[in-house]
Amino acid sequence: MTRRRSLLGAMALASTWPFEIARAQSFPARPITLIAPSVAGGSTDVICRAMADSVARRLGVPVVVENKAGAGGSLGGLALASARPDGYTVALLPLATFRMPLMQKMAFDPLRDIAYVAGLGGFVFGLAVKADAPFARLNDLIDHARKHPGDVSYGHAGVGSTPHLAVEELAQKTGVQFTAVPYKGSNEALAALLGGQVSMMSGTTEFAPHVQSGKLRVLATLGAKRAAAFPEVPTLRELGVDIVNESPFGIGAPRGTDPTVIRTLHDAFTASLEDPAVKAAYSRFMMPMIPMSSSEYEAFARRTVAEERTTLARLGLLRTE
Repeated sequence: MTRRRSLLGAMALASTWPFEIARAQSFPARPITLIAPSVAGGSTDVICRAMADSVARRLGVPVVVENKAGAGGSLGGLALASARPDGYTVALLPLATFRMPLMQKMAFDPLRDIAYVAGLGGFVFGLAVKADAPFARLNDLIDHARKHPGDVSYGHAGVGSTPHLAVEELAQKTGVQFTAVPYKGSNEALAALLGGQVSMMSGTTEFAPHVQSGKLRVLATLGAKRAAAFPEVPTLRELGVDIVNESPFGIGAPRGTDPTVIRTLHDAFTASLEDPAVKAAYSRFMMPMIPMSSSEYEAFARRTVAEERTTLARLGLLRTE
């Protein structure tokens, strides 16, 4: 009886294989949703829309961008955890995808619930002030904050985001106190800085055009090396503060998505990096392209989760329950 049940089960499973294979081979047959974990108009949104248009032309179906802002940029990962693993829902994944579940209880695990499609690019982070601010250098700002605790406010892209934690670590290492003002995205923090609501912005390169026009000044960038976009601007490490924040991003799909579908998505998104319109979007925000294969991107995700756990523990932000 046991052998018969096993045989019947195997036959039933085998009978579904042609349908699963056919479904994967016919992908895509309807519109794909690309989740942009940001408000409209920011660098993440602009990059997503440029890639969506390119991928749509390549695959022959619409790619619809859906904005999901909040939770430090981790809502794309959350959406993938509850989506069907059929390839029709994908998301851009910033570092918050790996960090936020370590900080607070969330209904997804980045290593359990996400299939990593392709690495694509990287955000460049920096600290910017208005050009007429009394802080010509980062040390000027820190000296002021030391003499006037809490007087220096900074806008960032949400609690737990890389721009937020970078400044909190800067405050911890220099012994000063800043006033953090969270927004849903870097472009909202930029508007607050331009409008004089905050003293400084910690964020991605939405500020680049305003630096070029002379409205803003960058005090420091957060990478291991000087940003190609701002070669004259020192890194925090160069300024004597051992903080490095680099932020590659890519595309993910729900775990369990057919490998053939993952390969189709990988090829389409990777090819989009050669599209002139996509190149222009990256160039607009002076963001590097960092292509990674599916396996390379998953390995990056695993390393990043381990690194983020160490950083959050050092900052006292690692959840314990």
